[in-house]
Order: sequence, then C-alpha cells, then structure tokens
Amino acid sequence: MEHHKAQSLGLAVALLALSGSVASAQFSVLHSFTGGADGASPYYGAPVVSGPTLYGTANLGGTYGGGVVFSVNTDGTDYNEVHTFTFNAPDGLWPLASVVLAGSNLFGTTYGGGDGGNGAIFSVNTNGSGYQTLYSFEGTPGYNPFGSVTLSGWTLYGMTWASSDGYGSIYSFNTATSNYTTLHDFMGGASDGSSPVGGALTLIGSTLYGMTANGGSTNVVDAYGDVGTGVVFSINTDGSGYTNLVSFNGSPDGANPYGSLTLVGTTLYGVTTAGSSSNLGTVFLVNTDGNGYSKLFDFTGGTTNGANPNGSLTLVGSTLLGTTANGGSANGGTVFKINLDGSGFSILHSFTGGDGANPQGDLTLTTNNNLYTLNGWTSYGGASGYGTVFALTVGGYAFEGLGITNVLTGSVANGGLFWATVPTWAVVYPVSMPYTNNETFALPACDRVLASRLVMTVWGGMPDYTCQMTVTVNGTNLPAANPFVFGTTTDLNAVFDADAPCAYGSGYGVWLVTLPVPGGMLHTDGSSNTVSVVETTPDDFDGRIEQITLVAVYQSSALTNVFDYALAEGSGDIFATPTPPEVDHRTAVFGAVNPTNATTASLTAVYTYGHTGENDELFFNGTQLGGDDIAQGDTSTYFGPSVVSFGVLNNLVATNAVEFTVAAGVVPNPRDGTASALRPQFAALAVTRPIVVPTLAITVQTNQATLIVTGESNRTYTVLSSTNLVNWVEAASFVSSKSVSQWLVPATNASRFFRVQAQ
Repeated sequence: MEHHKAQSLGLAVALLALSGSVASAQFSVLHSFTGGADGASPYYGAPVVSGPTLYGTANLGGTYGGGVVFSVNTDGTDYNEVHTFTFNAPDGLWPLASVVLAGSNLFGTTYGGGDGGNGAIFSVNTNGSGYQTLYSFEGTPGYNPFGSVTLSGWTLYGMTWASSDGYGSIYSFNTATSNYTTLHDFMGGASDGSSPVGGALTLIGSTLYGMTANGGSTNVVDAYGDVGTGVVFSINTDGSGYTNLVSFNGSPDGANPYGSLTLVGTTLYGVTTAGSSSNLGTVFLVNTDGNGYSKLFDFTGGTTNGANPNGSLTLVGSTLLGTTANGGSANGGTVFKINLDGSGFSILHSFTGGDGANPQGDLTLTTNNNLYTLNGWTSYGGASGYGTVFALTVGGYAFEGLGITNVLTGSVANGGLFWATVPTWAVVYPVSMPYTNNETFALPACDRVLASRLVMTVWGGMPDYTCQMTVTVNGTNLPAANPFVFGTTTDLNAVFDADAPCAYGSGYGVWLVTLPVPGGMLHTDGSSNTVSVVETTPDDFDGRIEQITLVAVYQSSALTNVFDYALAEGSGDIFATPTPPEVDHRTAVFGAVNPTNATTASLTAVYTYGHTGENDELFFNGTQLGGDDIAQGDTSTYFGPSVVSFGVLNNLVATNAVEFTVAAGVVPNPRDGTASALRPQFAALAVTRPIVVPTLAITVQTNQATLIVTGESNRTYTVLSSTNLVNWVEAASFVSSKSVSQWLVPATNASRFFRVQAQ
C-alpha cells in the first residue's frame, strides 16, 4: 500500500518561523543561512566534529534548491558547501538529517532524489571530492529516508519514513559490497511501530534500538490517519527479534517521539515531541530489556520551560542536554539541561529569532582547553530566517556538573599505572622560607615511562598573592617548574595544556597544581625517585604543600595486556555553596576507552581535603561508589588527603564519566571556615584488555581488492604497504568498529604487499 503521509511533509516542516534578536552572553552564531548557495533549514541529527571543523546538512537552498552538505569551523570561520545537491539523477535531494564521518568520508541520506526521486544514500569526502550516490530508494521496500544513519564497520543502519508495503522500514547497507537489506517493514498496529521521523538507530552489541512517531497499542488517530502515538523498539542486526519495548499512550504519558535514544549504562533516555498533561512533550527512560519505563519530565511551554523536543539527548556526566522546538522567552525554542533522575531542569538558552529559532536537531559536545561547548543548529531564524549553526559555551561553572578538563588519554601494549600520594603537611606553619618538601616515590621496574604528572595542593595565603615554586626530580630541575609562578585572581581558572603546568585556584588561597614530568627524568629500574619542592614567596604567600601525588603511565615487557588510560584533573571554582535541591558537583568526562573484552577496570581518585562527616560522594557513570562519606583523610594532616580506588569493570562503557559531589544540607568548611568547599580533585581510569594479534586476508572482486582485518573492535589499525618487503609506508589508519573489518585497496597498477599493525 502507498504510504499516505508522503505528500504532507513539506507543509509539516514549513510553518515554524519566528523572529527576535537577543542572545545570551555565552551564545554565538557560527553561521546564519541565507537561503542561497549556502543552504537553508538544517533539520535532524547533530553536527559531526573532526578537529576544528563541523559538518552537517541543510535541507533546502544551495545553488539548485536541493540542499547542501556543509562545513564550518568551530570558531565560525571558513564556511563551505562540501556538496550541493542538484536535480540531476542519481544525485540526492533534500537531506533531512545529518551525516556520519568515517575517516575522511561523510555518509548520509536524502529524502528525495536518487534514480527514482524516492531518496538516496550518499558519500562524499570532507574536502568535497568523490561524491557518490551509493544507493537509490525505489519504493520497494522502503523509501524517503528521514533520519541519520548509524555506521558500524562498513555497514550503515537506518530507517525510511515510508514504504510500499507498510509504514516505513529498517534497513542495512554495506558500503563495501553495496548490499542493501530490509531488516523490518513497519506495519503499525499494537505490536509494531510506524513512520519513524528524524531519529537514528542506537547500536548496542548486535541489537538496534530506535523509535517511531506512530504505531503501538494506543488507538489514537493523528491528523494524517496514522494510528498510535509511537513506540520504542529493539531489533537484532540480522532483522530478527523485533520487539516493542514501550507503546506511548499520549496523556499523561508521552507521544510521537521524533529523535534517537541515548544510552547510559543499561538505560535508554529519550524525548517525545507531544504527550504529557500539556501535550508539549516529555523526557523518559526505559531499560534496554523494556522494563522500568518512567516519565522524568513534562514540558509545559512558557518563558521558563520548553515545548516540543524534536531531537535527542546528549549526555555530559550525569546531565542530559537537549533542545526544544518551541517554548522559552520568545517561544522560539530552547537548549535545556536536566539530571538523569529528572531533577534540575533549567534553560541554558532561549532562541529569540535573530540567533535562530525552532531547533529540531541534536547537540554535539566539543572541548577546548577547560571549556565545554555545545554545537547545534536551528531550522529557522537567524539574519535571513533560514536557520543558524550555533555554539553555546557551558564550561567551567556555567551550570553545575561541568568543569573538569581531560588531561591525558592513550592506549599502549604492555602498560600499567603507578599512583602514589604522600601527605606532607601537619597543622603547623612553616618555620622559615623557602619552604621545602622532599619526598620519594619508587615506580615498579619497567621499560619506559610514557606519561607522568605531579599533583599537589598548596594551602595558604590569599587569592591575590603570588606563589613561586621550583621542583627537582632526582636532582634535575623540572622544566615545568624552574620556577613555576602562579597566584593572583587572574589565575583562578587556568587554561589546560597537557605539556604545561596548571594551577587551579579556589578563590580562597587554595590551589591544585599539576606539573608534567618528562618520562626520562624518572628511574625505571625500581629504585626510588626523589621529588624536591622548594617554595619561595615574593609577596608573603605563606603556602604549604598539603600532599604530593605522582601519577605515571609506564610500559613493561613483563606485562601482557593492552592498557587504556584516561587522567583528569580539576578546574573551575573549588569553593561554592550548593543550592538545594542541587548538590555541589563536578563531572569529568574521560576520553574514550575501549570496553571490549576488558579484563580489569579501575577508578582511582584523590580528594585533596578528605575529612569524615563532609558527605563526599563519588559516582561512575551514574553509579555511586563507596557510600556517602567516601573521603576519609589522614587526621594527622587535618583534612586529608584521601585516595580511593574501585573496580568499575561492570560499569564500563566507551565514554565514561566520574562525578564528585557534596550533598546539599551537609556543607563542609575549608580550614578558615569562610566558605563551603568542593575540594580540588584528580582522577585516573585504567582499563586492561588482552592483546589480540591482528590477522590479514585479501579478496579481489571485479578489479577491487579488499583487505580483511581480524582483530578487535574499537582498536586503531595501521595498514602498511611495500613494493619490495623492505621499505614500508603507511597506507591508511582506521578505527575498527567490530572484530572483523575491511579496507578497500585504492586502485593502482603497481604490485604491492600489505601488513597491518595494531596501535
């Protein structure tokens, strides 16, 4: 049967333009679409980030009016049309969702175009070369793709909004073999979904999770004649096992989800664009097995609330971020935040027209030093009314929950982590200046030190004083502290540099100081390393070193493992009174690690002012570790420090977050009693995996050679080529998304040998 909604789409997305002019101080418009050659009205999905560049699509505009693939730098410079869609088959038309990035290739879909006008799957290089229509939807079985694709290895997974036999479909497409497979035809009704709109599929193992705008057990007919108010579903990647996990029922439940699902542990979070008591949408959660459905929040519209979220949620620590198409101060839509438990809703930005209006896509989080920035787009508004690409900086303490900078991340074969903390100060003032500390640390015998950092807390003086310290390691001056001068109120939030010293200030004369240590300065034979800190005070800063921590990532031939590590250190205001029901908290989003086949995973954290009764809490990916009073410092040094370690293998995911909190209502005090305290912190996540030696095979089909790499998923592999088995050059580097991956050999007349290395 022909899907009856196909002709109504243009009207459905063309009635939302508003205007206005005011933007918040942290908000910036990176590009305002003119409706001309640069495009118009970006819709679903999120910007894709590669280095300093954002990539996306605009549904309309371009030279021919069929939309564009675009790029723009994260600072708003260098906007380019990567590809302009034409009306010449088999080119695509009207992209209604963003792209995905694999190496230097962008993959996406268009609602129209292709050979038959029913949509296309395309690829294009990030520099605009090599555009290809990879597949044309011909109406059987599905057509009019209306959402972003999900890439796994060489396979794209996606959904079509319409189909000849039902109400849309789920498909897979192999980019290496061009094999298209229909995994499921949506038929509507109580046990099936219908009409997926705007969402991508979420892949967990071999299971896909997604949502449809209609279908399900609720017998409600919308304006287009579709029955049901939407479902959450799961299906295996081979097309088996389709299951409705949730059937939305409108009011007071949600209705008509238009976005994708966000995974946190074993819980899926999402939004509906309608439903609830106000019929303006909801935030909900459900477990991946379909149990535990709960509505977390009702959107009510108005100036202090949002309405009609059409996109997906972005996880930052224990906070979910999203957009609403309407609501806010000018009813032009919002960027909002909400905690994982449904508390703490607030509007981070209200769109007023001149800065954009009616966002219907998702958000992408980027980091720059100690700043977190959300990037997204609006479908309307801006200088010409055709939408904007925007950036909203939420770093530091723009709102609770952000403010720790990633320090170091990496992966190494035969690696390990050394961590030792020495309390250095009792409740006495230094007798004379310069104030000196000498401590010793013995690393295990190893082959080399890959990365190392000294972490110390300096207490005393006022925030406008200056401190100066010189540090030697084994008698040699540390380059980062020869000397290191910090202090004054201008240094309260240091800009992070992994190769430079950092001083994170409290505003009360307390500093977290971190210093990089070149690996060659440390003994690797198991003997002691002597660290000497000499502190001088040019303006009577009476600082004392509270503790010294040495953290080192090392490599040893005695180990047989792959070691992933991620170190994070504190930034932002250290002392701040929590406002009930909020807690004072800081979240570190670690760099990605590989959870596949992990054998151990540990989280170690140092609380520089641990003290009984201060109600310090520690969370990892939303799970609390160690109880409500975790920081138990050495009482001989008054408030600390306290080092805690936990095994977190069962909570490990690809992108992990650790959150330090202090409960509201139990307000701890620093030593001078003038303010409540969230102490500076430093944390390390270490994951070990077995070493998997990659194997290599090659196939040739129709003059196309393909390398087949068997190894492990989420591992970086480098392909080397040679013409003589003596001189080898790098041919490609890629991240495998599954254990068996493929790499297409570029055409050449030369005979070559290949080998592969795991990174």
